Amino acid sequence: MFGKKKQPPIRSLIAAGSEIRGHLKFTDGLRIDGIVQGDIRETKITPACW
Repeated sequence: MFGKKKQPPIRSLIAAGSEIRGHLKFTDGLRIDGIVQGDIRETKITPACW
C-alpha cells in the first residue's frame, strides 16, 4: 500500500532448522528461515556483451 515494494519471487530457501556457516551468494529472491553465520551477498546477472 504505502511505500511497499513488490518482493521478488523466492528462488532459494534456507528452511527453519537449517544452519549455514560461510559465504553465501545468490541471485533473485532468497528466504531465510534458518540460521546463516557469515556473509550473504546478492549477485546480479548481467547480459553478456558480444
